Amino acid sequence: MDELHQLAKAYYQAGSPELKNEARELFNSLDNDGDGRVDKNEFLSFMTQQGYRYMNTQRFFNELDTDGNHTLDFWEVMTLLYIFKSGRPFCDGCGRFIPATYFTCLQCPNYDLCISCYGNGKSGHNHPFMDSYALLAVVKKRSDVNQVTDDDDQSESYTAMRGIVPAEKYRKRMFALKALQATLEVATNCNTM
Repeated sequence: MDELHQLAKAYYQAGSPELKNEARELFNSLDNDGDGRVDKNEFLSFMTQQGYRYMNTQRFFNELDTDGNHTLDFWEVMTLLYIFKSGRPFCDGCGRFIPATYFTCLQCPNYDLCISCYGNGKSGHNHPFMDSYALLAVVKKRSDVNQVTDDDDQSESYTAMRGIVPAEKYRKRMFALKALQATLEVATNCNTM
C-alpha cells in the first residue's frame, strides 16, 4: 500500500486544480465532524452510503491507515481517491483489495484474482487468465495492429488476405496473433527467471 500512497501523492502534487478540489471534497465528505481526521465509523458510514461493498470493511480501512493511528489523514484519503479513479480491483476469490499485480479473466469482464487465489486455483472457472503486466503489454502491442487500414496495401500479408478475409476480421486476427505473441514472450521471460 505504500507504493499506492506514493502514487496518489505524486498525482495530487502534479494534478490540476480540479483534481485537488475533488480530493478536498472527498476528504471533507468523509470527515463528518470536521476534526481533520477520518475515523473508522466515518469511513464505514460513507462506504455504506456510497454502496462500496468491498471497501466497507475494517480490513480495508486498516490497509489505508498506513501510519496505524486508527484514523485516515488527507494523504491516506488521497490514496482512496486514487484507488477509485484507477479502478484498482478487489479479488473475486477472497474479497481482499489487490494493491499490486493481479490476474484478470480474459473472458469474464471485471473478474480479477490476487496472486494467491490464482495460484491456488480459486478462479471458479476454466477460462484463461493473464496477469496485469502481461495484459498491459498486449494492450500496448494492440496499437500496432490498429495501424492496419483498408488503404494499407503496402503490407504483403494484408494484400494476400485482401478479398479473402474482410479487413475488420483481419485486424482482429492480427490483434489475437499479437496478443498470443506477447503472452508467449512474457511466459518465456517468466520461465527463464
